[in-house]
Amino acid sequence: MTDGTNPVSPSEGSAPAARAIYQMPLFWLALLVVAALAGTAGYALSGSTKTPTTLASTTTSAAPTTTSSSTTTTAQLSGCAQDQSKTYVQVTSVAALSGGAATLVVHPVTLHCGGPDDRQYLPQTDNETITLLSNAPIVILDQNFAPIAANVSGLQSYVTANTDGNIFFVDGPLSAATGLTAAFHP
Repeated sequence: MTDGTNPVSPSEGSAPAARAIYQMPLFWLALLVVAALAGTAGYALSGSTKTPTTLASTTTSAAPTTTSSSTTTTAQLSGCAQDQSKTYVQVTSVAALSGGAATLVVHPVTLHCGGPDDRQYLPQTDNETITLLSNAPIVILDQNFAPIAANVSGLQSYVTANTDGNIFFVDGPLSAATGLTAAFHP
Protein backbone atom coordinates (compact mmCIF):
# COMPACT_ATOMS: atom_id res chain seq x y z
CA MET A 1 0.00 0.00 0.00
CA THR A 2 1.12 3.58 -0.57
CA ASP A 3 0.74 6.57 1.70
CA GLY A 4 1.07 9.10 -1.09
CA THR A 5 4.78 9.72 -0.50
CA ASN A 6 6.24 6.37 -1.54
CA PRO A 7 5.92 5.10 -5.08
CA VAL A 8 4.18 1.78 -5.71
CA SER A 9 6.59 -1.07 -5.06
CA PRO A 10 7.00 -3.79 -7.71
CA SER A 11 4.97 -6.15 -5.57
CA GLU A 12 1.89 -3.89 -5.53
CA GLY A 13 -0.60 -2.72 -8.14
CA SER A 14 -0.30 -4.14 -11.66
CA ALA A 15 3.31 -5.25 -11.26
CA PRO A 16 2.48 -8.83 -10.09
CA ALA A 17 0.43 -9.47 -13.22
CA ALA A 18 3.15 -8.09 -15.47
CA ARG A 19 5.85 -10.04 -13.66
CA ALA A 20 3.79 -13.25 -13.74
CA ILE A 21 3.75 -13.41 -17.54
CA TYR A 22 7.56 -13.35 -17.63
CA GLN A 23 7.68 -16.28 -15.22
CA MET A 24 5.54 -18.49 -17.45
CA PRO A 25 7.58 -21.00 -19.51
CA LEU A 26 5.00 -20.88 -22.30
CA PHE A 27 5.66 -17.15 -22.77
CA TRP A 28 9.39 -17.74 -23.22
CA LEU A 29 8.80 -20.70 -25.52
CA ALA A 30 6.45 -18.63 -27.68
CA LEU A 31 8.96 -15.77 -27.77
CA LEU A 32 11.73 -18.17 -28.80
CA VAL A 33 9.59 -19.70 -31.58
CA VAL A 34 8.64 -16.27 -32.95
CA ALA A 35 12.27 -15.16 -32.94
CA ALA A 36 13.39 -18.35 -34.71
CA LEU A 37 10.67 -18.07 -37.34
CA ALA A 38 11.46 -14.42 -37.96
CA GLY A 39 15.13 -15.23 -38.49
CA THR A 40 14.37 -18.19 -40.76
CA ALA A 41 11.78 -16.29 -42.78
CA GLY A 42 14.16 -13.37 -43.19
CA TYR A 43 16.85 -15.67 -44.60
CA ALA A 44 14.43 -17.57 -46.84
CA LEU A 45 12.96 -14.35 -48.22
CA SER A 46 16.36 -12.79 -48.84
CA GLY A 47 16.41 -14.37 -52.31
CA SER A 48 20.00 -15.46 -51.97
CA THR A 49 21.31 -16.61 -55.32
CA LYS A 50 24.73 -17.75 -54.12
CA THR A 51 25.86 -21.03 -55.57
CA PRO A 52 28.05 -23.61 -53.85
CA THR A 53 31.07 -22.36 -55.75
CA THR A 54 30.67 -18.87 -54.28
CA LEU A 55 30.07 -20.26 -50.79
CA ALA A 56 32.56 -23.11 -50.92
CA SER A 57 35.55 -21.33 -49.42
CA THR A 58 36.79 -17.98 -48.31
CA THR A 59 40.34 -16.94 -47.66
CA THR A 60 41.11 -14.64 -44.78
CA SER A 61 44.41 -13.14 -43.71
CA ALA A 62 45.69 -10.17 -41.76
CA ALA A 63 47.27 -8.64 -44.86
CA PRO A 64 45.40 -7.74 -48.06
CA THR A 65 47.56 -10.18 -50.03
CA THR A 66 47.53 -13.94 -49.63
CA THR A 67 50.47 -15.21 -47.62
CA SER A 68 51.49 -18.56 -46.22
CA SER A 69 49.83 -17.58 -42.92
CA SER A 70 46.39 -17.20 -44.48
CA THR A 71 43.56 -19.34 -43.18
CA THR A 72 41.07 -21.09 -45.44
CA THR A 73 37.66 -21.93 -44.05
CA THR A 74 34.86 -23.84 -45.68
CA ALA A 75 31.30 -22.60 -45.31
CA GLN A 76 28.81 -25.23 -44.27
CA LEU A 77 26.11 -25.50 -46.92
CA SER A 78 22.74 -26.96 -46.12
CA GLY A 79 19.45 -27.69 -47.80
CA CYS A 80 19.02 -26.59 -51.37
CA ALA A 81 22.42 -24.90 -51.68
CA GLN A 82 24.15 -28.12 -50.64
CA ASP A 83 22.07 -30.14 -53.11
CA GLN A 84 23.03 -27.85 -56.03
CA SER A 85 26.42 -29.53 -56.20
CA LYS A 86 24.79 -32.89 -57.02
CA THR A 87 24.12 -34.11 -60.57
CA TYR A 88 20.41 -34.23 -61.42
CA VAL A 89 18.87 -35.56 -64.63
CA GLN A 90 15.45 -36.12 -66.14
CA VAL A 91 15.37 -39.68 -67.47
CA THR A 92 13.57 -39.97 -70.82
CA SER A 93 14.41 -43.58 -71.73
CA VAL A 94 16.10 -46.69 -70.35
CA ALA A 95 17.75 -49.43 -72.42
CA ALA A 96 18.87 -52.58 -70.62
CA LEU A 97 22.37 -53.87 -71.38
CA SER A 98 23.80 -57.30 -70.70
CA GLY A 99 24.71 -58.13 -67.12
CA GLY A 100 22.21 -55.72 -65.51
CA ALA A 101 23.75 -52.49 -66.76
CA ALA A 102 21.71 -49.85 -68.59
CA THR A 103 22.02 -46.92 -70.93
CA LEU A 104 19.84 -43.94 -70.05
CA VAL A 105 18.95 -41.00 -72.25
CA VAL A 106 18.53 -37.96 -70.03
CA HIS A 107 18.13 -34.20 -69.96
CA PRO A 108 20.51 -32.42 -67.54
CA VAL A 109 18.61 -30.69 -64.71
CA THR A 110 19.54 -27.49 -62.90
CA LEU A 111 18.39 -27.12 -59.30
CA HIS A 112 17.19 -23.58 -58.61
CA CYS A 113 17.61 -22.36 -55.03
CA GLY A 114 16.33 -19.21 -53.34
CA GLY A 115 13.27 -17.04 -53.57
CA PRO A 116 9.66 -18.14 -53.57
CA ASP A 117 10.31 -21.03 -55.96
CA ASP A 118 13.13 -22.55 -53.89
CA ARG A 119 14.19 -26.08 -54.84
CA GLN A 120 12.80 -26.06 -58.36
CA TYR A 121 14.16 -28.62 -60.84
CA LEU A 122 14.71 -27.09 -64.29
CA PRO A 123 15.27 -29.73 -67.01
CA GLN A 124 17.35 -28.59 -69.99
CA THR A 125 16.50 -29.55 -73.57
CA ASP A 126 19.75 -31.19 -74.68
CA ASN A 127 20.15 -34.97 -74.49
CA GLU A 128 22.95 -36.80 -72.72
CA THR A 129 23.65 -40.49 -72.25
CA ILE A 130 24.39 -42.19 -68.96
CA THR A 131 25.86 -45.66 -68.58
CA LEU A 132 24.51 -47.16 -65.37
CA LEU A 133 26.82 -49.88 -64.06
CA SER A 134 25.38 -53.35 -63.44
CA ASN A 135 25.82 -53.22 -59.66
CA ALA A 136 24.52 -49.64 -59.31
CA PRO A 137 21.67 -49.29 -56.80
CA ILE A 138 18.48 -47.80 -58.25
CA VAL A 139 15.93 -46.11 -55.98
CA ILE A 140 12.48 -45.08 -57.24
CA LEU A 141 9.47 -43.63 -55.39
CA ASP A 142 6.18 -45.39 -54.77
CA GLN A 143 2.75 -43.69 -54.90
CA ASN A 144 3.31 -42.28 -51.40
CA PHE A 145 6.77 -40.98 -52.39
CA ALA A 146 8.51 -43.58 -50.23
CA PRO A 147 11.82 -44.80 -51.68
CA ILE A 148 11.98 -48.39 -52.91
CA ALA A 149 14.81 -50.35 -54.52
CA ALA A 150 14.45 -51.30 -58.18
CA ASN A 151 16.31 -53.10 -60.93
CA VAL A 152 16.69 -51.94 -64.55
CA SER A 153 13.34 -53.47 -65.54
CA GLY A 154 11.64 -51.67 -62.64
CA LEU A 155 13.32 -48.43 -63.69
CA GLN A 156 12.03 -48.88 -67.26
CA SER A 157 8.46 -49.34 -65.99
CA TYR A 158 8.80 -46.40 -63.60
CA VAL A 159 10.06 -44.01 -66.28
CA THR A 160 7.29 -45.07 -68.67
CA ALA A 161 4.44 -44.74 -66.14
CA ASN A 162 5.67 -41.95 -63.89
CA THR A 163 4.10 -38.49 -64.23
CA ASP A 164 6.13 -36.50 -61.68
CA GLY A 165 8.98 -35.54 -64.00
CA ASN A 166 11.39 -38.48 -63.69
CA ILE A 167 14.01 -36.40 -61.87
CA PHE A 168 16.93 -38.43 -60.50
CA PHE A 169 20.14 -37.79 -58.61
CA VAL A 170 23.14 -39.53 -60.21
CA ASP A 171 26.03 -40.96 -58.20
CA GLY A 172 29.37 -41.03 -59.99
CA PRO A 173 30.28 -39.85 -63.47
CA LEU A 174 27.73 -40.05 -66.29
CA SER A 175 30.01 -42.43 -68.20
CA ALA A 176 29.93 -44.98 -65.35
CA ALA A 177 27.14 -44.06 -62.92
CA THR A 178 27.32 -45.93 -59.64
CA GLY A 179 23.79 -45.12 -58.45
CA LEU A 180 20.50 -43.52 -59.42
CA THR A 181 18.00 -42.13 -56.90
CA ALA A 182 14.60 -40.61 -57.69
CA ALA A 183 14.17 -37.08 -56.36
CA PHE A 184 10.88 -36.01 -54.85
CA HIS A 185 9.48 -33.46 -57.29
CA PRO A 186 6.24 -31.83 -56.11
